Amino acid sequence: MTSKTIYLSNTIMEERTYIIGVSDLIDNVGKCKCYDDARNLLNSFVIENVGKQYEIEDRTKYRNSNNPNGIKRETLAIIENTLYRWELIDEASEESLNEAIKYHNLHGGGTIKGNFVDLRVKVKVAKQYVEAWRKEAAPIIKEKETVRLRPKQGTEKYIKMMFLHLKEISNIGEQTKEEPWLYLCGMTNELPETHIKWTGGLFNLNVLIECFLTKGAYFTAPKGAMKFICSLMVDENGDEIKPSSLKTTKTREFGRNAKRSDEVWQTMKINEMW
Repeated sequence: MTSKTIYLSNTIMEERTYIIGVSDLIDNVGKCKCYDDARNLLNSFVIENVGKQYEIEDRTKYRNSNNPNGIKRETLAIIENTLYRWELIDEASEESLNEAIKYHNLHGGGTIKGNFVDLRVKVKVAKQYVEAWRKEAAPIIKEKETVRLRPKQGTEKYIKMMFLHLKEISNIGEQTKEEPWLYLCGMTNELPETHIKWTGGLFNLNVLIECFLTKGAYFTAPKGAMKFICSLMVDENGDEIKPSSLKTTKTREFGRNAKRSDEVWQTMKINEMW
C-alpha cells in the first residue's frame, strides 16, 4: 500500500492505494468462460478504484491513486497474496477433512469435497486469466470534459490583479496560493493541490461570479460554471462552498439589495474595469 498526503486548504486528504473486494473479484473471474469476460471484470475493477475516496473512523479522508497503473499494480499484488493463502488453506483443509470423514464417518463428506474441487477449479482458472491480464497495459480512463472558464482576449491582464486586490480587501484568505486562482480563471491547466479560501461571505462571492467570473465581457463560462467555481473554493472553516448555498443567498438577497451588489462590485473591481 502506497501513500502520500495532499493538502487541500485546511483539509488533509491522505492518498492511499488501498484495495478491497479482491476475494469477490477472484471468485467472479474464476467463473468466467473466456478471457475477454475476465479482462472486462479486471479492468472495470481497476477503473472503479481509481481515485476512490474513503473516510476512516477519526473522519480523516483519504483516496486511492488517480493512476490506473498504480491501482492495477496493487490489485495484482493483493490477488497474488490472496490466491497463495487460499491454496495453503485448501491444502490444510483437505487434509483435515479427509481425516474427519474417515474418523467420524462424516455424512455429506463427498459434497464438501466437491466444494473443494470447485474452489480449486476457480482458482486455477482465475490464475490463468490474471497472468494473461498482467501482461497487458492498465486500462485507459476516458476523461470527462471538464467545465472550464476561459478568459476573453485582452482580459487576461486583470486576473492576477484581481487576485491580489481580493486579498487586499479580505475577500480571499492571506495564505491562499495563486495557483488555484489561475486554474479557476483558465490561465493554467495544471490541477492545483489547494483551494481558494474565500473569506468575503456568500453575497460577495455571488457578486464576483456574476460581475466577473461568468460575465461574458471577461470570460467564456459554459453551463456548469457555478459548480466548477465552487469546487475550487472553501469557506473560512475550510469547507467546500456549495452551489445551493450560493443560489439561496442570491435569490434571497439580490432582489432586495440591487444597490448593495453594485456597491460591492465597485470595491472589488480594478479601477480600469467596467
